[in-house]
Amino acid sequence: NYNVLISQVCTNFTNVIEIVWKTKETWTAFDAFDNLVASGLTPTIITYSSMINACVRCSEMEKAKSFHDKLI
Repeated sequence: NYNVLISQVCTNFTNVIEIVWKTKETWTAFDAFDNLVASGLTPTIITYSSMINACVRCSEMEKAKSFHDKLI
């Protein structure tokens, strides 16, 4: 099913974001997020949460707030 495939692709992007920020490759998380959006996929709440964590880890509080605002 197409929707299941799209969901799995989004989950894979989110997993990459989660892994890279935990390994201190925070800028790679931003690249992965940009690629997810450029692919036409909609980030999930978990994706946004992972991006907020990446922002906090690299002291990008304004970016963290921006991602947070998109959740509200």
